Amino acid sequence: MVTYWIAISDETNWEIIKDKNIFGVTERHKKQFKLIQPEDCLIVYVKPKQLGGIFSVKKKFRNPLFRWDGYVNQIKLNPLFIATSPKGLEREFIDSLDLFRNKMWGATLKGKALIKITDNDWKRLITYLK
Repeated sequence: MVTYWIAISDETNWEIIKDKNIFGVTERHKKQFKLIQPEDCLIVYVKPKQLGGIFSVKKKFRNPLFRWDGYVNQIKLNPLFIATSPKGLEREFIDSLDLFRNKMWGATLKGKALIKITDNDWKRLITYLK
């Protein structure tokens, strides 16, 4: 069964993600990393308040020799859709997602690298991005 995720990045790392089709997390986030499986899908949230692209997971691996800024836990991605430039998110749309309902969206994302999302949020996010 496919699990859907938001992968959180900044603009600098977004460039690496889309150019190299790889997403990395530090040791701090290895718990979520362990939950990711091949064929899972993720949408990249580019801080602040933007969506960058949609990917499926090809494989995941640890690469302690290649330390991309400490991101030793890496996920090789298959691009499904990459926006020409990240698409901004409107407050109304953010508040309508299950993930943020009755929560402060900034606090929900703060300090996270990967967040599992519902099928409903996944569908709404990919429709919004495309």
